Parts: sequence; structure tokens; C-alpha cells
Amino acid sequence: MKKQYLFFMLLLSLFTGYGQELIQEAEVSKAYIGYDGEWQNTSFKTPVKVFSNRLGFLKIAGADFLIKLSGDKAKMEENTAYDSAELTYPELVNTKNEKNGLVNTTYKGKLVYKTIDGVYTPDVTVVFTINQADILRLKISNNRNSKEYILDLQIK
Repeated sequence: MKKQYLFFMLLLSLFTGYGQELIQEAEVSKAYIGYDGEWQNTSFKTPVKVFSNRLGFLKIAGADFLIKLSGDKAKMEENTAYDSAELTYPELVNTKNEKNGLVNTTYKGKLVYKTIDGVYTPDVTVVFTINQADILRLKISNNRNSKEYILDLQIK
């Protein structure tokens, strides 16, 4: 009976881990801000960390960047519980294959900021640029205030 129980637990652990997508951890190496259709280099006081996968999961840690993306509406502090935001209910809108092998997937959802004053939840559009399993770039558009950023990622 004990051997059957162990065998069942082994099978259960194999099947539950099979369908999960790994989370990629990366830091922003370059950032660009969009002004009237033109892109300019920008930087942030603190490093921006990005946790994401190809299925639309996105969590961003970096209070300075998130405050700028919100248009100074989110009150956050670095190195506290109030320094990250997560994309909730991502809805796949578009997938486009490029000639160079890259895939651009577009998701819409709410970016939920946990702030000092409560919660700030703008509607956002996020374009993931993917090379095989690696996410190389994000384009984030805050639909509430028309702020747009492109983040080049360096995988850890």
C-alpha cells in the first residue's frame, strides 16, 4: 500500500508541473519614453526588475519607473511592499511573427499598483517581444494617461 501511495504521489507531481510556464527574471538595460510618436532614451533612479512569461504574466518592481508610468498618481516607495505592480487578467489581443524569428504578442489588462494610499489600476496594453522562450523587450502603454515606455530586458 505504501508503494502505491508513493507511486501515485510521483505521478501527481509530474503532471502538475508539466503545464506550468516558467517565470523569467530580467532587469531593464535600456528604456525609452514615447513623446508624440518619437522615442527618447530615459533612465530611472533605481533598477527596474521584470518578472514575466510568454503567457502574459507580468510583474514589475521599481518604484521610480512605476511612478513615472502612472503619471505621478501612484505613491510608492522603493524597497518596501509598495514598489511593484502586476498585470491582472491579461487578455491576448494579437500575435505577430516577424521575419527575423521574433514574435510580438499583445496583451490588454489592468496593471495593479499596490500603493501607500491604496490601489491604482490603469488599463494597459503590453507588447511582449519574444525570441524562442526569452522575452527581450516590453512596450507598455498606460491607456489612462497615454504614457508609453519601451523596456529592453537583460535576462538574469
